Amino acid sequence: MELIDKNALVEYLERMGNEIYAGNDEYFIGQKAGLMKVVSVIMTFPIVEERQHGHWKNGCCTVCGESAATDGHFDFIAEEEQKYCWNCGAIMDGKAICDD
Repeated sequence: MELIDKNALVEYLERMGNEIYAGNDEYFIGQKAGLMKVVSVIMTFPIVEERQHGHWKNGCCTVCGESAATDGHFDFIAEEEQKYCWNCGAIMDGKAICDD
């Protein structure tokens, strides 16, 4: 999946709409109305947030601080087997920028 900047897309489409001929020609009025409809649809879509990156440190997530997962018998699951934090969804790939 590729994330885009929703606000930048809306600004671009609005600029395109403003560049359309402003006369009374129904064709151009329809084009401009269509672009503005697209802008309103884009604005109603939910925002997808980028996932944070972290790593396990002393058995805890460096993003949210929650302990690593265990199975139903309270046995520890190896940290290298846990690719995501069960609590916050952070990707555990070791790419976190930390002061530690």
